[in-house]
Amino acid sequence: MLESQVQVRSLAAEQILRIFNHHHLQLNEGYTGGMAYRPLSAMVLAAGEGTRMRSARPKALHLLCGRPMVLHVVDALAELPLERTVLVVGHGSDLVVKALNEHLPNKTVEYVEQRVQRGTGDAVLVGLTAFADDDLDDGDVIVLPGDTPLIRPNTLAALVRAHRQADAAATLLTAIVPNPEGYGRVVRGTAAWRP
Repeated sequence: MLESQVQVRSLAAEQILRIFNHHHLQLNEGYTGGMAYRPLSAMVLAAGEGTRMRSARPKALHLLCGRPMVLHVVDALAELPLERTVLVVGHGSDLVVKALNEHLPNKTVEYVEQRVQRGTGDAVLVGLTAFADDDLDDGDVIVLPGDTPLIRPNTLAALVRAHRQADAAATLLTAIVPNPEGYGRVVRGTAAWRP
């Protein structure tokens, strides 16, 4: 029974995204849930070394279609009404900051350095230091890995909209892929758990 409930929840999330993508809803239009305006900020995690890439180049700067991978992620945020964009840098931080400043001359980006790479959770904690407590209490922060260059702007807009409609404390975007080898895992229910 639990497995079917998990599947229903997954299907509901996919249907919500499909509806939002189909109608091309703008984030600032439509449903507000009777809530006051909440500021939206973004945090992009670009501190990783990219050990599996076997390269001296910082992971965020690996080229995809002739541009650093992290730029595709920053571009995907362009349709969101962001008040702030914070990039967490680490391995090769000087190179990453220089490259982003060169490619984004008209965009204000704040940088926070994760001096010792202790994983994704620590990178988020370091990134949160860029925000005052009031910013975190009154607004939403969308956190994206800098190595997800295929994320689409309308997917991010749908994610934020669904998060706000549900008035959720946190929302996680996941995908079901045919071969998940090499990806992180999200356990969707106790039936799927295998120690």
